[in-house]
Amino acid sequence: MKVPLGVVKWSQVLILFLLNVSCNLIWLAYAPVADASAAYFNGSLSVVNWLNNVYVLMFLPGSVVSALVLDRSGVRRAIQLGSILQCVGVAFCFGAAFVQNSTARIGLTVVGQAITGFAQPFFLDACPKQAYDWFPVDQRAVPTACSTIGSPVGSAVAFLIVPAVVQSQGDIQTLLLYYTCLLAGLMIITLVVAREPPPQAESALKEEVRIETSLRKSYSKCLGTKLFWLLSVTAAGGISLFSDFTSYLNQIMSPYGYTSDDTGTMGAVLVFSGVIATFVFGYLADRTRRHAVILKVNVLMVFVGYVFFSIIFNKPGNFVLAVVACAIIGIFSVGSLPVFLDIIVAVTRQHGIGEGVSMSLLWGSSQVLIVIMNVIWDRTRNPDQSYPAVPWIVLGTWAACLIPLQFYPLSQDMIHLDARLKELSGDHEGAKH
Repeated sequence: MKVPLGVVKWSQVLILFLLNVSCNLIWLAYAPVADASAAYFNGSLSVVNWLNNVYVLMFLPGSVVSALVLDRSGVRRAIQLGSILQCVGVAFCFGAAFVQNSTARIGLTVVGQAITGFAQPFFLDACPKQAYDWFPVDQRAVPTACSTIGSPVGSAVAFLIVPAVVQSQGDIQTLLLYYTCLLAGLMIITLVVAREPPPQAESALKEEVRIETSLRKSYSKCLGTKLFWLLSVTAAGGISLFSDFTSYLNQIMSPYGYTSDDTGTMGAVLVFSGVIATFVFGYLADRTRRHAVILKVNVLMVFVGYVFFSIIFNKPGNFVLAVVACAIIGIFSVGSLPVFLDIIVAVTRQHGIGEGVSMSLLWGSSQVLIVIMNVIWDRTRNPDQSYPAVPWIVLGTWAACLIPLQFYPLSQDMIHLDARLKELSGDHEGAKH
């Protein structure tokens, strides 16, 4: 019996969603239980933070390779290769648990984190391209949201699972065993179930714009596109701040009497509120095609959330208020992500730039910012292990990052980009005849 096309294409979205979930499970295997992880490595909190940095830094070379694979071989090959790399990486981390020498354990874990970090862009960069391959122009924000939110969902799940499983440093080995089995199963599913889009899928209605095949020329074009940077500076800043804020939440709050369970709940609210919002804003963007308007409002609301958190975070007993602040930040940060991705791809496609290139630059920029902020934040830690300056650094950084988006012209909103892409498609069809 032939499987309906709708079932097939949403199964592909589900696979990519699960792969993005798995990325953040590995990335946050240690940070939510920072003290136990430091004891596991017989090191300091800086060791735990630098393991996060290794994962993030390896995203950069991975982005270049993923852009090449995505634009030349497609989503299927990219996510299959990424799933294999990710499985190999977590196997290194699990193997490190059996090594007693702390230096060797750290070294093997660094290798594992590096390989899994290299694999992540094969999944994140694929989200908008998958939507463009399988869905028509007015239905792409929602599937982009569905696959992309796997990353923050993975963060939320990690904040719930890791503190529940890891009660002491010895439990980290058990956690890594679970992760190894999970990723091995997911790799098998990806290799078997991932599909190429059929020639006459619904996306045959999509605009046909000639995509530049030279990677060097594509990057050069993208770097020279002003509208791309007006969107991407704010998007990359938001992604990096949210990622660092999530991974440091336990360390920020614990000096003020909040437990790992408390910060786990905050992290879960931070992410799951955003997950719900992605569907709301994704649907709203698809229906109205007013992506820029939605984003201009949302980034201001994120600023309000960071202001609120900065005021109340260092006062013990403010658990409910902290959860409310996390909800505001999550709704408007995570909720904006698929809207950003959709309009960035539309802006760059009209210049003949493939999704792999534009996404690798966006995500790569955000990873660089993550590392920079990790180093800065680590230097602001007090001798009592508190981070009193971090929320204010976040607030100031976001105030600077949201400015470029405010200069994005509404005359280039998605509804106008759609019309422009149709014109380009018509010109392309005319040239063929």
